[in-house]
Amino acid sequence: IFSVVTILLIVFVDFTVKEMLVLQSKLPYVSGKVESIIGEYSLKVEKYFPNSNPVKLESMLLENTQKFTAEISKSIVGMFSNIVNWISSAAGSMMNILIVLFSLFYMLKDWKKIKETVKDIAPASYHGLVEKLASSVGFQINRYIRGQIIVASTVGVIAMLGLYFLGFEYYFILGVITGLSNLIPVIGPFIGIGVGTVLSLFIHEPFIYGVLKVMGVLLSVQLLDNILISPLIIGKAVKIHPVTVLIVLSFGWYFLGILGMLISIPFYTTMKFVAVEIYSFHMPKLR
Repeated sequence: IFSVVTILLIVFVDFTVKEMLVLQSKLPYVSGKVESIIGEYSLKVEKYFPNSNPVKLESMLLENTQKFTAEISKSIVGMFSNIVNWISSAAGSMMNILIVLFSLFYMLKDWKKIKETVKDIAPASYHGLVEKLASSVGFQINRYIRGQIIVASTVGVIAMLGLYFLGFEYYFILGVITGLSNLIPVIGPFIGIGVGTVLSLFIHEPFIYGVLKVMGVLLSVQLLDNILISPLIIGKAVKIHPVTVLIVLSFGWYFLGILGMLISIPFYTTMKFVAVEIYSFHMPKLR
């Protein structure tokens, strides 16, 4: 498994580096495209607001655009000069995630042994509660993780195919980003749309067409995910209010970054379920 993951990581990094080189070579084109958009915008401002000063606005926007593209170019050059460190850091982060995932996998695999160990430690009067908690928690975590991976893969592939058939040049990398970001509840879809909007500047067609393609495909995929994919695969395993989701994700990001955002929802639902079951177990004794 580690060999397969390593090969996939090498292929993905190689492809990403090549894409970044292509994007860097297109920066002058992007600068010209943005300047053209600003010019059109200035003409419209002058048409509808004759008393305004579109020339001053245009020169200010063009100056900022040139600074922006220069900074991007400098950043990309800097990134490639430190590519070894970048890959090392990425590999380290990936290894940390893999360690957590494999630890979780083997924990679920040996869940029965863990359950029996806890039962041996707990008083006899709590054996029923331990049995119920262990069975339910193990099932929920297992279903949630497998479901999320399947959903993310499905969303990524569908987005990739949709963008490919519409002729979007960077369909592969945007499809991968869309699938991975879909693992993050609520915020994930906006990440894909944001990246797609930026990539639309690099394609050889009007900016608005690229944005419409990206938004059309990704919003359709998200709608399909909400209506069909997630309900079918994950079902009603997780019922959390959107505000609660945002709060939980914020705590996850604060303590563990991206990894925290990925595991915060299943952790919260598990703790909530355990708390409810323990409360239900003790409530009759308190009456």
